[in-house]
Amino acid sequence: MKLSRSRLWLFRCLAIVLGLSPLVVLEVGLRVLGIGADLTLVVPWQGSLGWYQLNPKFDQPFYGRSDLSGPEGRPFRLPKPAGTRRVLVVGGSTVVGFPYPSELAFPRQIQELLQAQADAGETIEVLNAGITAMNSSSEVAVVEEGLRVQPDAIVVYTGHNEFYGPGGVASSAGRIDSNWFRRIARWRRLYLVQAVSRLMHSRTQPSDLIESLPGDLHIPLDSDTFQRANRRFEQNLSAMAKLAAAARVPILFVSPVANERDQPPIENINPAERSAEEEARHRKQLVVEWQAQFGDAAQAIEKLERLRVERDGDPNIRFRLAQGYERAGRTSEAVEQFQAALDLDGCRFRAPSAFRATVQSVAARHAAGRALFVDLHAVVCQADAISALGRKHLLEHVHFTWEGNRVTADAIARGLWRQAWSRDWLEAKSLDDESLRRRMAVQPEDDLAALALAMMIYARPPFRDGVDATKLAQRLADDSVKEFQRLTKDRQQLFETMTPANMTGALLDSMIAAARTSVDDEQLGHWLRARVVRQPWRADARNELAHWLDQHGSPEEAAHTRAAAANWP
Repeated sequence: MKLSRSRLWLFRCLAIVLGLSPLVVLEVGLRVLGIGADLTLVVPWQGSLGWYQLNPKFDQPFYGRSDLSGPEGRPFRLPKPAGTRRVLVVGGSTVVGFPYPSELAFPRQIQELLQAQADAGETIEVLNAGITAMNSSSEVAVVEEGLRVQPDAIVVYTGHNEFYGPGGVASSAGRIDSNWFRRIARWRRLYLVQAVSRLMHSRTQPSDLIESLPGDLHIPLDSDTFQRANRRFEQNLSAMAKLAAAARVPILFVSPVANERDQPPIENINPAERSAEEEARHRKQLVVEWQAQFGDAAQAIEKLERLRVERDGDPNIRFRLAQGYERAGRTSEAVEQFQAALDLDGCRFRAPSAFRATVQSVAARHAAGRALFVDLHAVVCQADAISALGRKHLLEHVHFTWEGNRVTADAIARGLWRQAWSRDWLEAKSLDDESLRRRMAVQPEDDLAALALAMMIYARPPFRDGVDATKLAQRLADDSVKEFQRLTKDRQQLFETMTPANMTGALLDSMIAAARTSVDDEQLGHWLRARVVRQPWRADARNELAHWLDQHGSPEEAAHTRAAAANWP
């Protein structure tokens, strides 16, 4: 008996359904039994009805080998309470806050600056959705799912991980289209796929991402790989803009900034084994480079300009030439060559200048859908000495100093207030640096830990093999010694017990744990208060502070601390 065409297709569909049904049953069973994890971005907060958090496991489908840090796990309410303006900030480790903790990063500073501008009864919430190593290919998914938090604005600061982050063009998944990369990540969220993955390999603590992520450490400016990265970056930003426009949420794109003046090219373009002729030329070049930094600047410039003609694509020559120009007072030429050195650096841990133009172009193209733009590069250049970004605002290649976080937060806060919400920024309500540090309970140990963690970057390849790596690490070491000497003796002794894991994870928790026997009781109380200010949702922190206050004759403050629990789950 010959089946009709429609019945034949019905038979085929039923066969497929029946074939897949055991897998569907198994998937449902795993979910019911809780054998697996919800890997969506917005998940319930520890069983508290109406409270949610950004999922710290969201990165797993994109980069399953290591548990990447971020996003910040603070709780928030859904539906969003009346009178609340909520901002979602998307990006990589700079948004997470490294080497500072998330509660001191520029997204939290934005919250403080906006709250100071807000009217009475108006609450500002800034949710930090930054995830270390993530790039725009995965951040499209963060924006897409982040719309569930009911944001009044989205901020996107990205660009440094386009080559080496998960799905980056120079990563293991570099050849996969961004859309397919995100589709594969959705499949990896299935509990059945998670179970198979666990059988094959276990998820670990963060490995050394600087060493493990990069695939190609020599990506020329005119290469196909570079062009693919820029095209993919543009496509992903456009996808974010369309998602936000469809939800009628303003999205603010921020141009990425990197250390141009105090971070030489990272790529080691000089091979370990050279011919005698190459070695002689290299030694001659080192002499000229030394002159550019410390000797006769005019003479060095003359020689370096000749070398630039001979080897126009050498980023190190451009960088030394910039240093020579700066010493000679030729500022505009120095800025141009510092930027050229960054762009020519084939080790792509810093966003090139082309990416800034791409961000601005995407924002302009989608302006009708309320895509906005803040030129952070221009803002930070105005705050720096010679309009070339350096160690005043960036600790190493891309991560901010406290000052860098503060300038960034101020620029973005003003952009949101004026562009996204059409409100007047009142200078009388602006917070100066001292007020901001006090409101955020910043400790000297926070700055010290940031310097220590940044210094460790220069002990890892490829940074340790780059130009001036030893000198750069020594600068950070000298700065950390100055900060260390400002501490009292007992605080110095306590900080010396802190490990890199303590500093990266929960420095304040580690200091409090060690402080019970190593510092005076008042200092312990100061840190207990600071922890509640920085992480007010933590019941254990509130309870410990309240207990300490009761013991030290402050029952009213203890009662107030306990009463504040009503604001949190």
